[in-house]
Amino acid sequence: MPGESVEISATGLDPEGETVVSVDETDVRADSVEADAERPGIFRVTFTVPAGIRAGTVPLFLLSGGRASQPDVRLEVAAQ
Repeated sequence: MPGESVEISATGLDPEGETVVSVDETDVRADSVEADAERPGIFRVTFTVPAGIRAGTVPLFLLSGGRASQPDVRLEVAAQ
């Protein structure tokens, strides 16, 4: 739901650079990017679903260090 905090796991991120999350073609900065101490190479990315995102299954991808994640990831967004 828009305004809700979401945490996802990702690999291949630049922990020193900015990570941008694109939700249904709306970009937001990640609230946090932290290495997962129990899973080497995995990062926990937390972000807030931006206002105005439609309910349903929407595309989600990350941009970090000039690289984009896989394009076929989806996020289920609940209606407000």
